[in-house]
Amino acid sequence: MNRIITLLLLTFACGLAQEKKPSDTAVELAWHTDESTAKKDAKSQRKPILLMFTADWCHFCQTMEKETLSKPKVSQYLNENFILLQIDYDTGKDLIARYRVTGVPAMVMGDPELKKVEKTSGFMPVDVFMAWAEMSAITVSTDAIAAEEKAAREFADELSARFRSGLFDDQYAAINEFFEDFNDEVPRAVEFAETRLPDEIKHNPGRFARFLKDEKLHVRILTTNTFAKIYGNEFSYDPWDLSQQNSTKLDAFLKQHDISPLLEELMDSPGPVLKDFP
Repeated sequence: MNRIITLLLLTFACGLAQEKKPSDTAVELAWHTDESTAKKDAKSQRKPILLMFTADWCHFCQTMEKETLSKPKVSQYLNENFILLQIDYDTGKDLIARYRVTGVPAMVMGDPELKKVEKTSGFMPVDVFMAWAEMSAITVSTDAIAAEEKAAREFADELSARFRSGLFDDQYAAINEFFEDFNDEVPRAVEFAETRLPDEIKHNPGRFARFLKDEKLHVRILTTNTFAKIYGNEFSYDPWDLSQQNSTKLDAFLKQHDISPLLEELMDSPGPVLKDFP
């Protein structure tokens, strides 16, 4: 009988030894080192990606890994909720340029395509890092992205409607606001420039022709690049060149394609004065 009790007690003790709380045990972080593999896993597992830029020579990178990432509650949280991607600062030049990383350690949290991202840099203690990771995960979640995409579509539809409105003042106010938002890197304006601006220029190139000679360089560059996408190699205007020769070449192109800066509309409009237009 005593032997049986002893065996039962030993079995129970072994069970207790195996039932350690997850938070008491650190786990090795499952780092990927290849972006394409990380994206593939993130898509299949429907998890966001946590991208860390680090370097062997970086003191605070080693400190971050030792004092923050290796802590049990952090390491387990990361492995369970994210696909982890670690990039060496000295070799990952493409990703460094893409996310404008200027120092390490740096963290980028993103959706499985790494299109919608949140960034931070520098050493973070456990509580600060966990707060950032949890909030960033919400920001790049599928629901958040869907809501943002819907808002972007509504913004684009409204902007297109203003571009095509019959009110001259509203047209040019909308276009100028758009150019300023684009210059300030407002995400919806940047997306509009890539996806909808070519169609707007195709619809009525004369509405945008005057912006090819705008006094602001960023306006000239964006307008020129978009015209170039539409007309290809035959459009060779240089937005940096303010010479008369370059201007004359542009005028010849516009005349060849029967494009004018809507001077007829100006004559009947309370909008900007005629001298402001080429």
